[in-house]
Amino acid sequence: MLAAYVLPANKELNMVFQFEIMDLDSPKEGQDVEALKFKKWKLSDLKDTIGRWQRYKRDEDFWNA
Repeated sequence: MLAAYVLPANKELNMVFQFEIMDLDSPKEGQDVEALKFKKWKLSDLKDTIGRWQRYKRDEDFWNA
């Protein structure tokens, strides 16, 4: 698991970058793929994704950027 490398107790990495929000406007699997074509997304989807990563293992001092 990635989190194991970022936990302060393990003294390996300081933080992790995640790019899940980039997928909000990407076509879903099986959908037509057209380069640079706008895909609808909801603000709640963005908030959910960011919130999930900001809360992830927070009690263990996991830190993502």
